[in-house]
Amino acid sequence: ELNTQADGQITTLATAVSADGSVVTGYGWFPPRSQGFRWTAGEGLVKLEGFRSVFGLSADGAVVVGMGKFGQGVEACRWTRDDGAKGIGDLPGGNFYSQAKGVSDDGQRVVGSGEPEDGQPRAFLWESKSGLKDLKSVLEQEYGLAKALNGWLLSEAVGISADGMTIVGYGFNPDGQTEAWLVNLDPSTMHESATHE
Repeated sequence: ELNTQADGQITTLATAVSADGSVVTGYGWFPPRSQGFRWTAGEGLVKLEGFRSVFGLSADGAVVVGMGKFGQGVEACRWTRDDGAKGIGDLPGGNFYSQAKGVSDDGQRVVGSGEPEDGQPRAFLWESKSGLKDLKSVLEQEYGLAKALNGWLLSEAVGISADGMTIVGYGFNPDGQTEAWLVNLDPSTMHESATHE
């Protein structure tokens, strides 16, 4: 039990835990809205201002990702103790709606989904140096995977490995069927690294 029952909220959900188990994140109903939280034994439950839901946590517990409200709409967001919660953007066009689902151990890569002009969710990759981009476009233009990804719609990236090199998610294959996918960002294997199950 995390002793999260405070301020009269109805329920709380834990969604991620640090590698050593010392940090737990999630979200709950803190009237009048859903809000993300970060919990440690020493600090207890600390609400994360701006967050509506939390989906991912770095291995050391220092970086939290999820979604929140930051003026333009529902936006993928990233939290650190130094910077607090900040929106990381959305794909161009469409309704402003994005959500972050996973983060690398060092917090420098975040994955999730956004909504472009056609309204069909697309997987994104956010990097601290280059910002948020359509993942399929990155794979095609920067890693030479246009042929392997021909006909694919990468709907959402839901997880990223500790080293930030492997991303998993789901989408629609060239036959229009929902299918899981995995990509490895290791440059030495990029031309053969898009696989599906």
